[in-house]
Amino acid sequence: MVCKRCGAELKDKDKFCPVCGEPIEKKIEVTPEPNVVKETTTPQEVKSDSNETMSLVFGIISFFTCWLGIFFAIAAIILGSKTKKETGKMPAGMICGIISLSINVLLILIYIFIYIFATILGVN
Repeated sequence: MVCKRCGAELKDKDKFCPVCGEPIEKKIEVTPEPNVVKETTTPQEVKSDSNETMSLVFGIISFFTCWLGIFFAIAAIILGSKTKKETGKMPAGMICGIISLSINVLLILIYIFIYIFATILGVN
């Protein structure tokens, strides 16, 4: 570095010129940041997220609706299978749908069993 006023040679640690006493302005070098790539969401990811969300909603609803629960469970399983194909992971809505469908089918079989035995025994 060189003094702007007198041209004397300066050391990096000098704060004033040793010859003329001029204060030394240190230049701060600013290096530009490298290009930062922001992670963006593709339309396919958004669709996958909405399928996953709807699958979960239908899976939860299927637990609380008696006979209609079968339809909600099937919808949850279908939407969950689409998400599974896109992401490779099994969504919670699909699991809820499978459990709810299993419970509903089991309840239907129990109702049929009770109805058959009630008619055989003659109970109205």
